[in-house]
Amino acid sequence: MDCLNTLLLRFPGASIDGSSRVGVILGGFLLFLALLLLQWRSPNNRSVGKEPPRMAETIPYVSNTLLYLSNMGAFLDKVRETLGTTKSDIVKFHIGFKPVYAVAGPQNVQRLLGSPEIFDGDFIHYVLMDKQWDMTKPEMAKFRKDKSGRHKKPLPGTEHAPVEQRYWRNHNRLYTDFLTEPSHGDSLATQFTTRFTERLDAQPTGEWVTVRLLDFFKEHMAECAIATLFGTQMLDLNPDFTKHYWAYDKVAGSLICGLPLWTQPRAARIKDGLHAMVRRHITSAWDSFDWAGPDADASWEPHFGSRLSRESARWLREQGFSDHTAAGHTLATLFG
Repeated sequence: MDCLNTLLLRFPGASIDGSSRVGVILGGFLLFLALLLLQWRSPNNRSVGKEPPRMAETIPYVSNTLLYLSNMGAFLDKVRETLGTTKSDIVKFHIGFKPVYAVAGPQNVQRLLGSPEIFDGDFIHYVLMDKQWDMTKPEMAKFRKDKSGRHKKPLPGTEHAPVEQRYWRNHNRLYTDFLTEPSHGDSLATQFTTRFTERLDAQPTGEWVTVRLLDFFKEHMAECAIATLFGTQMLDLNPDFTKHYWAYDKVAGSLICGLPLWTQPRAARIKDGLHAMVRRHITSAWDSFDWAGPDADASWEPHFGSRLSRESARWLREQGFSDHTAAGHTLATLFG
């Protein structure tokens, strides 16, 4: 019903009274079932030749999708069970109408990940740019047009690519220069350890207390990591940030790899809420930080946090990416 009301909001002047609402819903449901039946009976969807076995489901295209969205653990158990009962290393299923293949076995996985003609290594990045960074198509096109690779030396045929247009290389350097480089990595480790030790020292001593370890770590460890990477202003501006962070953690998988956003309104609201919090932090950091001041090259300061966060924000803005995309990039970094 919420989806129906959402559709009405998109078309001003449309209305459905109580008596016809049921008819519209029933008609839409019957149409959906008809489309499922036609798709299921299509010759292109019948197992032919060497097509791998399908994972069974009661309602084609629906049952597995609902299980995937509602209970990922049970869904993965079903995938493993199907791989075992069919004695196959590949099993096919559908998320909506999207075909998906589960691949098992070290040799198969190695071949899949090591064969650019089978699996494009940039694929997952494009998915994240679209679903998590909220990049516009023109922004994504900058990366799609860059064929020069991630290494210092451009790939053959792209030797004359302008340095500033080597987006893959320059984005990758943010992490090699400001995260894995020992001095920056050590600084982050020290910052986190100091903060988390302070949280531990603040706990009651000399008396017995009951602590739920998972809840303790989800709150205190997460806040220490967030402050270390992105500055204390992230939490000062958004007191409930960690609560929203863990709410998003529950739905991030289905948002990125599942059905369209309009079929997941609650998950989309959670994502938009967290994205707005990060955008608030990005705006505040740019307004408050003095790029000509003493903290310009600091390993950590309270507005952007780490050098990685600060240099990422600067590079994204210099390359013409919006602060909305920068907030999405921060989300992607938060979730690894």
